[in-house]
Amino acid sequence: MPEVGLGIGRHQAVIAGIQQEFLFWYDERGNRYLTDAEQAEQQRQRAEKLAQYLRSLGVDPNNLPGN
Repeated sequence: MPEVGLGIGRHQAVIAGIQQEFLFWYDERGNRYLTDAEQAEQQRQRAEKLAQYLRSLGVDPNNLPGN
């Protein structure tokens, strides 16, 4: 769908030891849009990395001002 900058493409992955094929949305540059679950996992990883960095600076991320 070039008029809106979207395309549909196939993506293969092994889940629970089984090769599976999925359809995903892609932008006009061929970048696959993440699913909600993938986005949530990415945000969780970023939050954990930030928490680790704060701990390395001696800051407790669970006890920040304004919480």
